[in-house]
Amino acid sequence: MITYRDVSPGADIQRIGGNDSVEETLVLYSPDVATQWRFPVPTISVRSAGDR
Repeated sequence: MITYRDVSPGADIQRIGGNDSVEETLVLYSPDVATQWRFPVPTISVRSAGDR
């Protein structure tokens, strides 16, 4: 598990990598933390399995 602390005031992100997946958890320490989150997804050289 990797924890990115204080990604936003009052919030951490935890990531757990599996064999073919990544689980991401937002850890919120207060009801007053950000209510909207944006996660950019890079698309360089991304292909679906059907493109083979």
